[in-house]
Amino acid sequence: MLTSLTHGDVVVFDTEWTSWPGFMESGWKQEGRYLEIIQIGAVRLDAADGFRETDSFQIVIRPERNPTLSEYIIELTGITQEAVDTHGLTFAEGLARFEAFLDRSPTRLLVWGVDHEVIARNCRLHAIAFPRRFEDTLNMHRGFVDMGLIGHECYSSDLPARFGLACAEPAHDALGDSRALASVLRHLRARGDL
Repeated sequence: MLTSLTHGDVVVFDTEWTSWPGFMESGWKQEGRYLEIIQIGAVRLDAADGFRETDSFQIVIRPERNPTLSEYIIELTGITQEAVDTHGLTFAEGLARFEAFLDRSPTRLLVWGVDHEVIARNCRLHAIAFPRRFEDTLNMHRGFVDMGLIGHECYSSDLPARFGLACAEPAHDALGDSRALASVLRHLRARGDL
């Protein structure tokens, strides 16, 4: 799976979504609360050139079902209520812009975890057709576990430290987390593991 990433463009993307204390532990199911994307970030990488970053993307999405962000998610992500109120797009607008970014060249999509499934969930929530391009997204977390590179518990923002790399990117920021994974891909390519 991971050894096939040798040529062409790949896009690493990440999402941040609404959350509250105990929401993850409840399986993202609490009455009146919805898992809504509030940020999408991505980096385009040239796989043939050691995963060099060639482009980036980041937008803020305004949640509709739960428009007021919890203090928990504000503290975790640094995304403020003012940011979503002032700069936030609707999910439909944000997804369209992300797809336009992806359309610039044929790409393989990579995530750390279930971000593509969160997009599917938000499409259902907003009655939008799920774009088929996300169906073949590679879950790099699963690949790294299968290769014995990490254990099961690891956030994308923790990856650089796990591999002894410095990372100046903010944690739990969609673009920052995308760049964190990209830095590890470059490291693994340089040492011959990818």
